[in-house]
Amino acid sequence: MQGKMKGYSEILRRLLEDLQRRGSLLVSFSGGVDSSVVAYLAYKALKDNSLAVTIKSPLTPSGEIEDAKKVAKEIGIKHLIVPFNELEIPGFNGNPPNRCYLCKKARFRFLKKLAAKKGFRTVADGTILDDLKEYWPGNKALKEEGIYSPLAAHG
Repeated sequence: MQGKMKGYSEILRRLLEDLQRRGSLLVSFSGGVDSSVVAYLAYKALKDNSLAVTIKSPLTPSGEIEDAKKVAKEIGIKHLIVPFNELEIPGFNGNPPNRCYLCKKARFRFLKKLAAKKGFRTVADGTILDDLKEYWPGNKALKEEGIYSPLAAHG
């Protein structure tokens, strides 16, 4: 087991170095496990040059915002809750087959604009390597918008 832990320690070291090289990071933060890990690592690597952002929309489950607030506070990372309404995305309301893509694309664009406005160089999310192995329309938006997924990048 020690050999495996050494490997995990090396992955963690490389991940933290990668985050530090980026200089600043805005994390798309739901308060779930994966985005919480990214927020924790971003804060560990970048301190005040990291920001967790939770989108509050008509589609956000009611408890998710409170959970995100609690987790961000425990981590110590700065946390913003920002309004966003997917129902205003053209074509979204008809429940088209590409609804997930339209939503993620719009959310990622919104977060990129917010990051630029706040002076953050990179937008990251909690996508993991296994997420990329499956078909998920949001992966296309992730790639198109250049969102950084540190957990996927470092396996």
